[in-house]
Amino acid sequence: MKRCCLLIAFGCHFFASVAQDISQYYLADSAEYISTLEQLLSEQETYFISLIDSVANSPIDISLSEGWNNIGYPLKSPINVAAALYPIHQNIEVIKDNEGHVYIPQFAFNGIGDFTPGLGYQIKMNNAVASFSFTTENIAVNYLFEIEGCTEPTAPNYWPLANKDDGSCLIDTDNDLIYDTDEIQGCQDGNACNYDPLATDAGECLYPVPGYDCNDNCINDSDGDLICDEFEIEGCLDINACNYNENTTELIECVYAENYYDCDDILTVEIGDEVFGGIVFYMSEDLKTGLVVSTNDQSNSANWGCQGNLIDGANNDQIGSGLQNTLNIISDCSQNNIAAKICSELTRNGYDDWYLPSKGELNLIYTNLHSQGLGNFSSIYWSSSQYSDFFAWIQNFNGGSQNYDGKYANRQVRAVRSF
Repeated sequence: MKRCCLLIAFGCHFFASVAQDISQYYLADSAEYISTLEQLLSEQETYFISLIDSVANSPIDISLSEGWNNIGYPLKSPINVAAALYPIHQNIEVIKDNEGHVYIPQFAFNGIGDFTPGLGYQIKMNNAVASFSFTTENIAVNYLFEIEGCTEPTAPNYWPLANKDDGSCLIDTDNDLIYDTDEIQGCQDGNACNYDPLATDAGECLYPVPGYDCNDNCINDSDGDLICDEFEIEGCLDINACNYNENTTELIECVYAENYYDCDDILTVEIGDEVFGGIVFYMSEDLKTGLVVSTNDQSNSANWGCQGNLIDGANNDQIGSGLQNTLNIISDCSQNNIAAKICSELTRNGYDDWYLPSKGELNLIYTNLHSQGLGNFSSIYWSSSQYSDFFAWIQNFNGGSQNYDGKYANRQVRAVRSF
């Protein structure tokens, strides 16, 4: 009946025209005329059936809005609902037929089965689809739905139908009674700049630079110069001062080296220089101390003193022992105007700590000064080094020899001091 109607609709005019054209040739033989018409009718029926099938299977665009829509299934062959709608299944919430059967893509549930040609359906969309068509070309033969959910069987929210884990599983990996999905990683130290009171898992903590707060402001800045007290640089801006510092931020009193010393307390003088009240004839290896001798004689004729008496503690002859020798002589020998007392009582160039040099010190005076033409020395000088109860050591500045002489003998005296 349908085909007949279509033939009538599309071909009646055609057949009437053809029949009229051939009638003039076949009027004489009506049987042949009828046979020819039947053949033409059969050929045109086949053509139009093919045309109708082509039209029925052509894509018909359907516009689906968000929410409920009514659609019809236009194809002539039944097709699985899930397969036919696979291209847009992610936008579909539910589709149902007139008998109440439903297809729910989210749960891969197909209660409808196949689309029935010519029937209508209700479809609810999560998202609108501007253009969709039922065609044989867009039917998925092998379709697999991704159902997102928790796929971990031990989780309390495990979903058996899920085939794609969406990270929602309620798992407590560290057994702190907080599910991993609810864990908040962060710094848990209240003293840190990035402290997070909501943190459930320990994370990296960031702390301010010492002396500053978390906003890079000084914690202590007593003078308000925007330089933290901890980073102030004390110093003096006088380039000649020992505490000179071009980077000084906090001025303090300038400190200068003592006369004849540098800022490291190293002597800046040399042998032969007239400083510290006399002439330098010795300096220690570390260049921090030394000895000077008076620039002139303190006596041209004085005896050592206490002939026949052994002075306890006056036998030292090393460099640096002259002072103790002198103190011991004065303590044990009450005789006046002896060489040791002359030196001990001397006040010269502002210094009053002079003493009679030891044998070793006297020899250095000869070697380092007299031999270099310095000091104006003349003949034979007493040392503070005792040889015995009757004798004491002397230095001959004419030839440089050292010998001992009677304590009663009158010899020259030259005082020394240390610095």
